Amino acid sequence: LEMAKMLGYKTYAELSLSKKMAKDVDSVIKLTEMLKDQSLSVAKDELENLKKFASTQGFAGNMELWDVTYWSERLRESKYEFSEEELRPYLPLPKVLDGLFQLAERLFGVTIERADGAEEVWCDDVGFFNIFDATSKEHIASFYLDPYSRPAEKRGGAWMDVCIGKSKVMQRKPVAYLTCNGSPPVGETPSLMTFREVETLFHEFGHGLQHMLTNVEHGEAAGINNVEWYDSYLYLLIYDEYIIDILTIVIVIKSNRDAVELPSQFMENWCYDRKTLYGFAKHHATGEALPEELFEKIKAAKNFHGC
Repeated sequence: LEMAKMLGYKTYAELSLSKKMAKDVDSVIKLTEMLKDQSLSVAKDELENLKKFASTQGFAGNMELWDVTYWSERLRESKYEFSEEELRPYLPLPKVLDGLFQLAERLFGVTIERADGAEEVWCDDVGFFNIFDATSKEHIASFYLDPYSRPAEKRGGAWMDVCIGKSKVMQRKPVAYLTCNGSPPVGETPSLMTFREVETLFHEFGHGLQHMLTNVEHGEAAGINNVEWYDSYLYLLIYDEYIIDILTIVIVIKSNRDAVELPSQFMENWCYDRKTLYGFAKHHATGEALPEELFEKIKAAKNFHGC
């Protein structure tokens, strides 16, 4: 607050918003209230339905936070009659990567080639790839892909990070890290992904594309640099010196990520595009395409427990 007042703002929220997408504090409050009005009652209904379902399955305890994910997945399986495990045989990582790279070529006019051995890697499972302009064949960027889980030395989840940023002054081309936590191959069986893992890979690749395909030549503004994240989201909640409830905290986290999350959300939505999905969703052993029935169930379940 002291910093904000020194710079001519009434609150730190105003200072924070001066370089963010929202117009002013009132806009943030209105957005969070609108989302709360639209989603809170639905979320409560979803939770009650989840409790009832769990009860029918013999669960007699209190529904704690750590129980919700488990029972939500069981309810989804029951409602849509498919499990993530059923999809794994149709989503081998090598085929998924082929489909992802073909999509990038179709959308952005780039080709992606594996270049293992061209650069040093920190694990034998890590792949190195180069991106070229499909027309001029110019080398545009590169990235590392670390696809498999290593619990002893690697945190969970998935992320994209900057290895080298583009810079005209430094004559640098961008390089990215793409990190996932999929299941490693077993014997002759390739890494088999869940549909959620495929979505996640597409999502992180979207972040990578924003970093690697940037046309901005100046390092401080190239790629994802200086695109607002949510590092100061808590300060957005300081309004008249009161903290808004926890639901609003979650909503603000999500709403304040819109700029940097646009490319990643754009890319993951292609997982539901028939042409894209059927370009790679083939059984790893038989080559059989993903059954139409499963594709329809995937689409139907897309917004399950969205609140």
